[in-house]
Amino acid sequence: MMLELTRVPATSVERLARRFEVSARTVQRDLAALRELGVPLWTRTGPAGGVGVVDGWRSPVLGMTGPEVQALLLGEAGARDLGLGEAHLTAQLKFGAAAPGGDPSVRERFLLDSEGWFSSVERPAALLEVAEAVRTGRRVRLRYARYGGDPAEGAPRLLDPLGLVRKAGAWYLVAAGTGRVRTYRVSRMSDVVVCEDGAARPPGFSLAEYWQRASAEFEASVLVCDVHLRIPEGSVAALLATVPGPATAQAVDAAVREDGCLSLRLRMEREDIAAGQLLAVPGAEVRSPASLRRALHARARAIAAANVPPAASGRARATTVQPLREETVSCVMDGRRGHEGVDMTETVTAHTQDTQTHAPGPDERVETWLSALDEALTAGDADAAAELFEEDGYWRDFVAFTWNLRTLEGREEIRQMLRAQLAHVAPSGWRLDEPATEADGVTEAWIRFETGVSRGWGHLRLREGRAWTLLTTMQELKGFEEKKGSAREKGVDHVIERGRKTWLERKQEHQARFGYEEQPYVVIVGGGQGGIGLAARLKRQGVPALVVERNERAGDSWRNRYKSLHLHDPVWYDHLPYLPFPDDWPVFAAKDRIGDWLEHYTALMELDYWSGTECLGAEFDEAAGTWRVRVDRRGEAVELRPTHLVFALGVSGYPNIPEFEGAESFEGEQTHSSAFTGEGEYEGRRAVVIGSNNSAHDICAALWEKGAEVTMVQRSSTHISRSESLMSLALGPLYSEEALANGITTEKADMLFASWPYRLLPGVQIPVYEQMAEQDAEFYRQLEEAGFELDMGEDGSGLFLKYLRRGSGYYIDVGASQLVIDGRIALARGQVTRIEPDAVVVDDGSAEGRRLPADLIVYATGYGSMNQWLRDLVSPEIADRVGKVWGFGSDTAKDPGPWEGELRNMWKPTAVDQLWIHGGNLHQSRHYSRYLALQLKARLEGLDTPVYGQQEVHHTS
Repeated sequence: MMLELTRVPATSVERLARRFEVSARTVQRDLAALRELGVPLWTRTGPAGGVGVVDGWRSPVLGMTGPEVQALLLGEAGARDLGLGEAHLTAQLKFGAAAPGGDPSVRERFLLDSEGWFSSVERPAALLEVAEAVRTGRRVRLRYARYGGDPAEGAPRLLDPLGLVRKAGAWYLVAAGTGRVRTYRVSRMSDVVVCEDGAARPPGFSLAEYWQRASAEFEASVLVCDVHLRIPEGSVAALLATVPGPATAQAVDAAVREDGCLSLRLRMEREDIAAGQLLAVPGAEVRSPASLRRALHARARAIAAANVPPAASGRARATTVQPLREETVSCVMDGRRGHEGVDMTETVTAHTQDTQTHAPGPDERVETWLSALDEALTAGDADAAAELFEEDGYWRDFVAFTWNLRTLEGREEIRQMLRAQLAHVAPSGWRLDEPATEADGVTEAWIRFETGVSRGWGHLRLREGRAWTLLTTMQELKGFEEKKGSAREKGVDHVIERGRKTWLERKQEHQARFGYEEQPYVVIVGGGQGGIGLAARLKRQGVPALVVERNERAGDSWRNRYKSLHLHDPVWYDHLPYLPFPDDWPVFAAKDRIGDWLEHYTALMELDYWSGTECLGAEFDEAAGTWRVRVDRRGEAVELRPTHLVFALGVSGYPNIPEFEGAESFEGEQTHSSAFTGEGEYEGRRAVVIGSNNSAHDICAALWEKGAEVTMVQRSSTHISRSESLMSLALGPLYSEEALANGITTEKADMLFASWPYRLLPGVQIPVYEQMAEQDAEFYRQLEEAGFELDMGEDGSGLFLKYLRRGSGYYIDVGASQLVIDGRIALARGQVTRIEPDAVVVDDGSAEGRRLPADLIVYATGYGSMNQWLRDLVSPEIADRVGKVWGFGSDTAKDPGPWEGELRNMWKPTAVDQLWIHGGNLHQSRHYSRYLALQLKARLEGLDTPVYGQQEVHHTS
């Protein structure tokens, strides 16, 4: 561009943009860069205006060497870091000689120092190798450490360098890796090797535009605390100096001024940083959030206690242990004259005496407890923190503190976890999220908090001032927030350039590369609701993930079931992440409707989803640190190389078909419930359905509707809940229109259900099912008179505990029970002893047994363990290392002890690194996919994820 400007006497931005086939904005940016390099440009407006160089100036570029040009573009500090200091000096002399008047002494009178005051200059050891890779356009293999970690112990990375940026004395590499462009700090790199193969550069990539966008996103990501602040007018300069930036200046301009003070709203960094900044602003009063006000209060109190004048030291130290109400913060901090001469210790004592007769409300009780917890955790005092819990209190944590799904039971377990994790977690910012409630002596509250790397949401129950239950969950990673709301992507740059690609073209190019030239970070085996929901979470987190599904279309796992199937859970319980069902969606949707929704959801969420693809096997490549996953994609053999492998194949394994004597001699049709579709003619056929749980009842009803003579074989007791009763007594308070009207969103309902540790959950559920037994006493009496064997769970805790413990043993009645009561579905109780060519024989206590004539047998006998998939697709050894999946050690039927407290191996690290299991019903897939996605995202970004309380394996597959 400089040569073009010297060639013509005058031109315009528009002509330069057409000449170089770039945008006008790019031309304006380049002109500004030329001015900074010392090129004397003139600009004029109007018809005769334009842009050009000052007469008499000549370009020195033709006489400059390549290193001199490169050094000049880098600037003095950047050139020095890259070993081009001498070239930069020569280039400056040539430019100076070319200036009008030819005075090279200008550099002796004007100096640009790009280093900040009191800052250490960063000289990364890996800089020269990285710069060589950028200059030559070659790939690099290196180790990259997490923040604060040792570069020599960093995670391996293979990157396509796109550019180097020097910002505030630090060097950053912009590179493509793991499917997207990211920024890497060079000082955190080690073992850099420049590869022979060339780096792949995304079409149309602009380093300057990327950096501008990435810088804006980073700045937005660190400003996370919305602060309502009141400061004296005389403190504005201090605020602008302490919290620099345009956001602060804009907040000051928009502030409301009254009584010599400014009331303003300002977005600041996390609360511990904000508290430190505001200490330097005289008279600063935090109106909200209350947690920042408490933090500022605590810091001011500590500073005051440590800096008491000698004459008053004895008196002050005697009173600093007294509680200080928040209203006194401005007295400690305020720089206005009206507070001069006030003895702080007198203020403390007066307010203490005033509060002794005050009965605290729910909010104050919670805030007092949170403040005490914050103080203990900030001080690293695990003992003090544990004492804030009841002796048998519970802390259930999802990822935030433990990088695990873990329940701590009792003070000692809480103390041990905090001692192990506290230094790493660095929790702060505990605050009440909305007004607390109180009932029956229990105070409940929604809370927010932060850790060093994340933001969290939780739920607290207090009894007599101590915590009974605490739930803490990680909600997002700092600096890696989902691009939603005001942070959403623009979708298009409103700059017309040649060669632009449409969204569809970019999507098609990605689909052609992904899984071949570009490998996913995560492969999810199984494309039902679990795999789809997890893939959506990972997509929003920016984690490259690929779902492989054996069926031909997304949703076929529902479409292929028996045609009368409807969801037994209500619509409010079954939403998928991000896209809830429409508000006119039926309460109990048909299976094909769910299948269609899943297919459309997959497309709308732009998931990388390979249907018609069967996973043939997987093994871990120790040398590469990745999995080798072999799949058959519609006849094409493909090997995928993900870092992490997730099995999302439902709650169970293969269909379980018992081996009955004589089964091979049966002359009729035999099928498992998973293969029963309900299609065909059944009029007059004699059908025996072995089993008495959900599928058995539904299939019996479907066969009866078709005119078959149906007998259900009940081999063990079954829990039955009428759908209406389940809704009104168990689910309705959390998942219903009534719940929504009461402010209980789906997210809150999920959290409330999770807030009960499994040790306490039976005690919560037993009263529900006692009420159900009383309410539906006549229904249950009629079932028992029909010969049906009922239970309410081994301990009376009902359906949900049966599901969590064993995943079976219940039926949600949607009409089939009445057919049993009426005798339209015949009932046979007992174990199957043998199968004859035309009958099923059941042990009824007689010598011959009860003979059930049949020409159709449906085995509604459930499914095996999820470990079966691991045995066949990976290896028996890996399956045994992972151990039993599902259940939590309740020592009830099909859930052997010892007690484990969380579902085995679900949504958390297993005993096999980089292998995960995801599944459950629609509710669990929606809720727990968040925590699994965050764990995978953290590992992708190289964050330290020390897992606390890794589950022991007590039962092999």
